Amino acid sequence: MWDLIPYPIPHHLSINRREHERQKMNEKYRVVKTEIDYFVTPAQVKTAIVWEGTDTISLSRKYPPSNIHGADDLGLHFIEDGFITWFHHFEKLVGGVWVECPDPRVRLTVGLTDLEQELVQESRRLFPGDYDLDEMNDEEDYFDDESGKN
Repeated sequence: MWDLIPYPIPHHLSINRREHERQKMNEKYRVVKTEIDYFVTPAQVKTAIVWEGTDTISLSRKYPPSNIHGADDLGLHFIEDGFITWFHHFEKLVGGVWVECPDPRVRLTVGLTDLEQELVQESRRLFPGDYDLDEMNDEEDYFDDESGKN
């Protein structure tokens, strides 16, 4: 299923076959940034295209995906207690029409990036109780009900 094939990037990095096929088909993607300013009434909404192209590997290098909050440049961001918010979504050109699609980026690195490591260390320092593994591993005591929600 996940056959890895070489690609013209350093030999220790690979992408899956599905991504390679996507590259060969030259599907066109773009990233749209939406910024909402709630300080004005009605809220001011601005949109801009921050990236457009067929090379999703290039997109992945420029804006690496991350599951660590704050490490993904294309994730949800806000300042001023959320009164200014910006987020991104991905679109694919299908039959001459831009259609919203899942994130086409792929992870090109193994392990955490420097930024991700810094964010994890800061989170562990600021919120040490969130990382008590002994408590997390004892599911019977940790979870209050059968739904698995704390």
